[in-house]
Amino acid sequence: MILSLLFFIQSISASFLTGGIMPDGKVDKVVQSTGEWHAPVYGAEIRLSMAPEWKALADWNHAHLGVALGYWNLAHTQLGHAVTPYVYMDIPLLRLPHFELGLRPGIGAAFVTKTYRNTIPDGHLFQDVNDANECIGSVTNLYFPEAIYMHFPIAKGWGVGLSAGWYHISNGSTRQPNSGYNIFSGEVLVKYDWSDVSDVSDLPVTSDKISKKWSLSLSGTMGGRQVYYRDNQTFMVGSMHASAYWHAHPIFRLGGGVDVFYDGAYISRK
Repeated sequence: MILSLLFFIQSISASFLTGGIMPDGKVDKVVQSTGEWHAPVYGAEIRLSMAPEWKALADWNHAHLGVALGYWNLAHTQLGHAVTPYVYMDIPLLRLPHFELGLRPGIGAAFVTKTYRNTIPDGHLFQDVNDANECIGSVTNLYFPEAIYMHFPIAKGWGVGLSAGWYHISNGSTRQPNSGYNIFSGEVLVKYDWSDVSDVSDLPVTSDKISKKWSLSLSGTMGGRQVYYRDNQTFMVGSMHASAYWHAHPIFRLGGGVDVFYDGAYISRK
């Protein structure tokens, strides 16, 4: 499957990102306790964009799929660095011959170099100390990069772009502590597109025909989480989701649903 998708690689881009971590109390505590100035975070990414001939992507205004590898310098000795492989979807909202505006949601993993357990002073595990990283409790975390972008084609496949986004690193409380990082960042990039589609009229015309008017969705999840880093217990969590949708447009639907959640940490126990 992965090898077949590689035949659809359409573009490659390289970017530089810079921004800041949203204050949440624990980040501020780390910075203040060590006396270091919390400089802006910065990072870099390389992305490969693919355009397989799938109807679902064509109906989303000829959206692309992509894979990316990113790096963050979190600009503090106790916060360290992060490497972020992820997949994303490139969804054009407006496409003109010399301008494109779109969304780039993604999901992946973040591997961080500094956690609570390798920043705590020797002999002080699970004690209240001021200079440990109490934001992240695990090396492996989930990564949610969400951005809105502008792209400006120049000539012969080359283009430049700007974007702004929210980037979240967290383990979902599977291991405490876990306040996570919320990074707000801007990006500049250079992109080369092998297809070099310079005229929007070259894109295939998609049908607005709706294959079905209604659909139902059922889903469920199950996992575990910790409540407090001094407590080694892990509690089961889960959810069930049921919803119904009316398809108003090939890429737009309206509906409603019901969610049921279970969290073992809140069940009475001795």
